[in-house]
Amino acid sequence: MRAVIAVVAVVAQLASAGLRAADWEEAARTEVDDRPLVVHARARAGSEVKEVRGVGSFDAPSWVIKNVIDDVARYQEFMPYTQQSPVLARGDGWLASYQRLHVPFIDDRDYVVKIVDESVADAQGRVVWKNRWTQANHLGPPPVDGVTRIEIVEGWWLLEEQDGGARTKATYYVYTSPGGAIPAGLVNLGNARGVPDLFRAVAKAARDPRYRAHRPKPRHALPKASPSPVPRPFPSSGPSDEYVD
Repeated sequence: MRAVIAVVAVVAQLASAGLRAADWEEAARTEVDDRPLVVHARARAGSEVKEVRGVGSFDAPSWVIKNVIDDVARYQEFMPYTQQSPVLARGDGWLASYQRLHVPFIDDRDYVVKIVDESVADAQGRVVWKNRWTQANHLGPPPVDGVTRIEIVEGWWLLEEQDGGARTKATYYVYTSPGGAIPAGLVNLGNARGVPDLFRAVAKAARDPRYRAHRPKPRHALPKASPSPVPRPFPSSGPSDEYVD
C-alpha cells in the first residue's frame, strides 16, 4: 500500500528506469536494522507498471508486526508521507480506509483501500498473518480538487514466525501507480526504492510498547488433518511465487 508514495522521492531526480521485463528480478538489496532486505520486480501483463515485492525480516514477533500494520488509523504517525488515514468502515475481517499522501514535488495523492485479514493458524498454533488490500474508491469520499485520485493500488503483507517466534520473516507485495503524468519507468523505480523506507517505518513503530500489549487472534484455523499454512522457504536464487496472484 505504501510503496506508491516513494515515487515522489525520486521523481525530481531521475529521468528513466530500466528493469527488464522478465520474471521476478532483483531491483534493490539493502539492510534494515542490520537485517537483509531484497526487493524484486516483475512485469505484469497489459501494464507498464511492475509488480514489486520485498522480502526481509523484523526483530520482533510476527504478531507485533501484525499489530503495527493493523493500526491503520495511526498511519499518519509513522508511515512515510501519510497525511490522513481514517478508517471509514469495518466489517467481519475487513476495514476500509481513506489514505491521503502529502509528498514533495507533486500534487497530493489519495485513494481508498479495503483491507481484508486472511491470517491462518495451523493445528500446532503456528500462524501466518496476512493482510490483503485492494482499491475501493467507491467506499470513500469523492475526489478533491488539487488531489490526484489513485486508481491502481493492491497488495499484501505476509508475516511468518522466525527463530521460534522471536522474529518475523516479512514479505510485502504491491502493484500500484500514483497516477498523473509520471512516466512508468519512474513509477517502477520509485516503488522498488520505497520498500526499504516502508520496512524501516514498520521496524521503528514495532518498538512502541502499545503493539506488544495484546496478541491478536488469527481469522482462520486449518483442520487438524490439513498441512501447515506456512509457505515453502524462498529459494536462494530468487523469491517464490507463493501467495502471489
